[in-house]
Amino acid sequence: MVQLDPGQPASGWRSSPPPPPASPPSGASALRRFWRGLPLRIQLVAVVLALVVLALFITAAAATTLLRGQLIDRIDSQLQASVNGISALGGGGPSAGAGGGPPQLGPSSYLGIFAGDGRPLTSFSLRVPYGKYSSGPQLPQLTYTDTLIRQGQPFTVDSTDQGSGWRVQAQALPNGRTFVVGQSLDDVDS
Repeated sequence: MVQLDPGQPASGWRSSPPPPPASPPSGASALRRFWRGLPLRIQLVAVVLALVVLALFITAAAATTLLRGQLIDRIDSQLQASVNGISALGGGGPSAGAGGGPPQLGPSSYLGIFAGDGRPLTSFSLRVPYGKYSSGPQLPQLTYTDTLIRQGQPFTVDSTDQGSGWRVQAQALPNGRTFVVGQSLDDVDS
């Protein structure tokens, strides 16, 4: 029988170094321990709930994007109808009708007439609902040539203040002038 001295390691055995002092648990490992300590039923409910919330966020984002696109398409159709109606009045551009001015497109509408070089010829017409404030669109310099390039294509511009943008469409007239109709995107952005 072999006797081992408790203070000495046995032959062929190596003593291992003492373990390092335990570090305080990190937030991730504490959370992991907490999660593993929960019953499986609660873990399943939590995972399903997280997936439902994620699905709701994705659905809301998709619905908002789709609805915004449809609203802008509707505004584009209204702009095109206004351009067609004004163009049908004759080659001179819009004039005051029975209602005392150009047609109202939507909640806030704009109409301007410009010379071939892009200068405003008349003061623009900006109509807003009673009790509301809206500034006009910040239009780029639209020469007659620019208008021919953009004709039939509505585009979005900023407001002259920090309000909602505007959707506008320019139309070239046979007399070398341009008229621009626009509708505020207040209702789309709200």
